[in-house]
Amino acid sequence: MWFQKIFNVLSPLSTLLQTRDLDILAGVNSINDAKNLIQELRKNDSIMEYLIKEVNIFIKENDGFEFFEFKTTRIRRKKKMSNEENVDECIKDPIEKFKVETVLGSLDIILSNLNQYFNDTTIGVMKDLALFSKKRIIEIKKNHKSLPDDSFAVFCKVYGTFVDQETLKAEFLKFCNVYELFEKTTILPEHFHVSDKSDTESISSFEEETDQEQEFELPKRKQINPINIGSLKTIFKVFQNGGLGNTFPSLDAALRISLTIPLSSASTERSFSKLKIIKSRLRTTMSQARLEDLMVISCEQDIVDEMDHEEILHKFAANSITLTKYLI
Repeated sequence: MWFQKIFNVLSPLSTLLQTRDLDILAGVNSINDAKNLIQELRKNDSIMEYLIKEVNIFIKENDGFEFFEFKTTRIRRKKKMSNEENVDECIKDPIEKFKVETVLGSLDIILSNLNQYFNDTTIGVMKDLALFSKKRIIEIKKNHKSLPDDSFAVFCKVYGTFVDQETLKAEFLKFCNVYELFEKTTILPEHFHVSDKSDTESISSFEEETDQEQEFELPKRKQINPINIGSLKTIFKVFQNGGLGNTFPSLDAALRISLTIPLSSASTERSFSKLKIIKSRLRTTMSQARLEDLMVISCEQDIVDEMDHEEILHKFAANSITLTKYLI
């Protein structure tokens, strides 16, 4: 029950940080909320009373099971050496021992890890990167004074070798002014020139004759579909499609750096976990070529989802008569 209460706080944060198209500001706020909730649990002295109450309710609802109380262990006294003044204070009450070693101990470990991985510098960089969102860009375009004076301060402090703060701020303000223009021109419009109705009617007969000769349509370029308007990925696509790298070199470097700083390394760690499973469980039962193919299938799941499974099945079945008989 205690760990379920902790998971109720950390599971939403873990799920959010593992999303690929993540709003960075939402990630920062979720991290701060999780820290505050864990700190509140740490300061709450009545947490054990709540847990004991929940345990008693669970026991009453499950009479078919047999439950045992905490055992009172024998106190082990350590031999006191000469000139040793400290005295070992052992916890006799098993409930108090569970509170100190399990409840408070788990909270201390969680807070320590959160503060280690998401310290002030990390949070500061994330806040600076949160400016690279469509919502903030439009807001700053309407009012340049809305850009904080210390914007990109922590980011440039960490990556000052590649970008300068004042130059980055100046280029970012200029980019905010032209962003919507380049976003609209991502694809070609249906009509370059708006003509009168009479002109349209005059060329309609020519178009009908042309349509009879050519029954195909030219393919249109796909428009960027912003899954999340707060995503760096969407902003960088518009930036690259517009060829703005040479115009805003500092902003280009900042965007490239930001795309290599994930809030969570879950995708990378997941790939290495699969690699470990493949090496430990399957390495001794297959050849090197088959191992490499399975590694690609396991790690690059996005590519596999786009493949035609029926075509792969037919190619595999064509290797032998037996496979063709049972698979096709």
